[in-house]
Amino acid sequence: IPVLVLSAQVVLELFFAIKDKQRCHLFNALICGVCVATCLAVYPITPVYHNIGRNADALQREYSDEELAQFLAQEREHHLSPGWKDREWTEAALEVMEEKFLSREVHPSEMRKRQFYFNTTKFDAAPMIYKVFGIGYINQNGMSIERDILCALLNFGIFGFLLILLRPLLIWFRSVFWILRKLFKTDLTTLCLFEGLSTFFFISFYAGYTFLFTQFSIFLTVIMCLLHHRIDKLAN
Repeated sequence: IPVLVLSAQVVLELFFAIKDKQRCHLFNALICGVCVATCLAVYPITPVYHNIGRNADALQREYSDEELAQFLAQEREHHLSPGWKDREWTEAALEVMEEKFLSREVHPSEMRKRQFYFNTTKFDAAPMIYKVFGIGYINQNGMSIERDILCALLNFGIFGFLLILLRPLLIWFRSVFWILRKLFKTDLTTLCLFEGLSTFFFISFYAGYTFLFTQFSIFLTVIMCLLHHRIDKLAN
């Protein structure tokens, strides 16, 4: 994310250097470019690099059908509780998971994929009332989907999705419209704020836990308010 944000800033600064013919933008682009180069240079010694390496090693491990069957049996014991209203949906989700595992389409270590298939299958199997208000979050026993946009829809339902994300989405689409319509009248601050909001959406879908965590959502609220104000000025 830092490399992507800094690279986007290089592009923005170069755009305004050409548009406004100001050397300060070239200087800013140079600073951001140096930061990008530094990030790439130190990447091999960062914890992120080592974590990705461990992830790759885990994904290369081959599971036999017997090991997968044992793993699935543990999953059934963990997720299936007698008398629970969602037992039928959970059984459907576990059947899909079994199919994905045995076909080697999903690796047991690929938690994001497991969460996706588990929750989408349960959501699809649930009655309409649960599609409107969601299938729940905490009750998924560790398989709650971590990607905020999907979490808002699947775990909190259509109503929860609109309640959480309608305002940010409206601001984003309105910003796209006015920025494209008045691109050469848009200032750097507005584009940086738009970049910030777009990055939130990207992180929330790719990694998760942005909209739902207070320490992130406070910054998101500030960015949304500032961007809304700047787009109002741009539109007028």
